Order: sequence, then structure tokens, then C-alpha cells
Amino acid sequence: MIPSILSYGCLEASDTPRPLSRRAECDYAVTRLSGDGFQMTQGTLLVMPLFDAVIASEVLEHVIRRGRVMREVSRILKPGGLALIFVPDDCLGPMDEPEHVIKYDRASLRDFLGRLLEVVSLTSLRVPHVDASSLFAVCRKSDA
Repeated sequence: MIPSILSYGCLEASDTPRPLSRRAECDYAVTRLSGDGFQMTQGTLLVMPLFDAVIASEVLEHVIRRGRVMREVSRILKPGGLALIFVPDDCLGPMDEPEHVIKYDRASLRDFLGRLLEVVSLTSLRVPHVDASSLFAVCRKSDA
């Protein structure tokens, strides 16, 4: 069976609307991955089914109500499901990037995510097309 995956943040990741170009990118990704056999879903978190995995790439640093977002991510994950989270690594805080509302380092991200999910791993990745690093967290929802 093909796992169900939600890429969170494509359309309405935060309290601010995404530019149309970002929406077009998401539509393309959903169409392409659906064509490759992945079960893709678009909609709001409040009416989502349960997923095997949720990906939130460079989303949380934009969200004012990130605790609420992570509670919803946890809610829509199947037991044992994975959340794959990417955020800038101790850079691009609100003073550097006006669209960002928080800056995470390894400790603050582990603390934040660990409130709802088990943090399985947390690593820093160099992003080749920009001169920065991202933190990549793999989190698991408990089986209970």
C-alpha cells in the first residue's frame, strides 16, 4: 500500500496568504506526485483524513500560532506516523527576514516539537542553492 503523505504549508501555512506563484508550485507538486502514484490531498487541516507522514518544509518559522499547527499535525498523523520538519538553522530570524516570526536553533526546535511528538532525529543540513543551513527533524507520533 502506498503511504498517504501531506505536504503542509503549500497553500495556507500561516496566518498570511501565500503568493499565487507558491500556490501554482503546490498544484504542480500535487499533480506530479499523484501521477507517480502517491495519494495526495489538498484542503484544510480541520477536515483532513489521517496520514502516514506530514512534511512541513520551511513553514513553522512563518507561523504565529505554531503550537496550534503542531497540535493539528499530531492530530492528523496516524499512530506511528512521521512528521518531517525543516526550519532555518539558527538564522533568518524576524530581524533578518520580516516574514519570519521566530528563529529556531537545535535546542529550541527539539523542545518545541518534543511537546507533542517523539523527536527521533534532528540534524543540520546545508542548503546548496542558498547560503544557509536548515534543521531537519524526524518526529514520530506514539502508537497509543
